[in-house]
Amino acid sequence: MKMFYKLATKIRSVILSFPPRIDITDNYIKRLLLVNPGMMHEGNLYCFRYAIQHLKSTKPIMEIGGFCGLSTNVMSYYLHQAKRGNKIFSCDSWNYGFKKSKSFGTFSASESEFDKFVEECYIRNVSLFSKPHFPHAFKLLSDDFFDLWSKKRTAKDVFGKNVRLGGKISFCYIDAEHTYRQTKKHFENADKLLEKGGFIFFDDSAIYSGFGSANLMAEILKNKKYKLIINNPNYLFQKIKQ
Repeated sequence: MKMFYKLATKIRSVILSFPPRIDITDNYIKRLLLVNPGMMHEGNLYCFRYAIQHLKSTKPIMEIGGFCGLSTNVMSYYLHQAKRGNKIFSCDSWNYGFKKSKSFGTFSASESEFDKFVEECYIRNVSLFSKPHFPHAFKLLSDDFFDLWSKKRTAKDVFGKNVRLGGKISFCYIDAEHTYRQTKKHFENADKLLEKGGFIFFDDSAIYSGFGSANLMAEILKNKKYKLIINNPNYLFQKIKQ
């Protein structure tokens, strides 16, 4: 009993050490969450809105990892609220490695059917909810997307439009493979493109998330080119030096 009390006390102290979370969920977001699948911590909303309200230019917003379009639609909503004209460029391979197993019972979709369904969900969701700030989304691995962007190539998005890529960006949201190695690679690629005063935001970066992406945050906190805006609980940084 004594050991249990000590453990409970320790757990309580850890929980209380977390900074309070700012939640700005409104009625529109509540309705969007009802119909748009996605995995978004409510604390992300404040980070999105803060970055968009404080954008330093009209340069594009880059999103690494689109899934079913929830974060795209949230950013589009805050762009509309802030009366900003920044264009959203998103990429996702829409390859989630789904494997059928007996645990799915009568579920009969193949891996390719599942991935195609998720991609179609993205297209359908952003086509409805992001009309005023319609994004360009590309079915590409992030490394390939960054490569095309840096070379200022033209690519066809999932809506069939040919788009010229390239140039500086004002904000980058990283929500792809959450390993330390890949998140660091995403950061290094985004850093080359991010303008001074721009923002970079990491999903699943909270210290207790259990993802490798969280391990990168200590390094960025020491990077003199960046300052922490907030961890709510995921980390939003602003670039203060080139």
